[in-house]
Amino acid sequence: MIIKINKLFTNIILLSGILSMASCLKDDAVDNKEIGVTGTEGQQWVSIPKASKTNTINVLAIESADKVQHLSLFEVSYDYVNPTNADVTVTLQVDNSLVTKADPNALTLPTSVYTIPSLTVKIPAGKRLSESFMLDINTVTLDPTEVYGIGLKLVSVSPSSAQIASTLNSIVLEFTVKNRWDGEYEVTGTMVDYASASLTGYFPMTYWMITSGALSDDGYDPVVWEDYFVPIRSGGSISGYGSFSPVFYFDNNNNVVDVKNIYGQPSGNGRSAGLDPTGVNKYDPATKTIKVKFFMFQPSAVPLPDPRVSFDWTMVYKKPRP
Repeated sequence: MIIKINKLFTNIILLSGILSMASCLKDDAVDNKEIGVTGTEGQQWVSIPKASKTNTINVLAIESADKVQHLSLFEVSYDYVNPTNADVTVTLQVDNSLVTKADPNALTLPTSVYTIPSLTVKIPAGKRLSESFMLDINTVTLDPTEVYGIGLKLVSVSPSSAQIASTLNSIVLEFTVKNRWDGEYEVTGTMVDYASASLTGYFPMTYWMITSGALSDDGYDPVVWEDYFVPIRSGGSISGYGSFSPVFYFDNNNNVVDVKNIYGQPSGNGRSAGLDPTGVNKYDPATKTIKVKFFMFQPSAVPLPDPRVSFDWTMVYKKPRP
């Protein structure tokens, strides 16, 4: 009897779930052909799935590199009861007024830095999705502190039995550019606080380098404080120096040429940063390793010109940061 009751409840729950899903799908968005497969109404539609109302801007983080990067941006979909029985060719057009409308602060992606191999995509017979729409780009001249955008829209489809959806027919893509040092690193090394021997380094630690300019990266702690701080140890506890976090400056030859405090030089509590010239102070692209020595100055604790804290870090690249 218990088994029968459980089966009855299960069937009731499943039926309720199906009815609930059906009621959710029957809404204005489906009726207006904004989402969902509309082929049950006898129409054939093409659309851009990524161009949803809740995701009007698609953001891509790309590397800063003096080479052509081949980007796969999106696909075009065929919406009908059955997959297409013949190839469907869809043509797109660049429309950067879409960028201005979606994000007035974004810059239009300069035509000098990209090429589009083809403004048409094909949905093969028997399929529902096209090949990827591609864009080739060289980012070396783009400013990593800016956001760039490009707008694309569907303009024609062949055969004419398929139509362009009244919505989901255009898309805005924005690009943020990472410099070559951007990423997630594992940091090891040493730290000496000349004012308090009980304060020591927190190693190894996960650390982010976040692009802040073409030749600069802000250091960021994504694990311990999840903020612009350097985690340290105070006896058996974890601590950190308030209003202090390094910004690393490079030259075009991968040398670290300066270190400053993101909170100011000095910050409100008198802390500033500086490069220790005795360090290697260089990024090795072969091993993706940064070796750098730098100081924290705090005259109220240790009079200038001496630093309060010296850091000697080896930063090994692990992966792109989120």
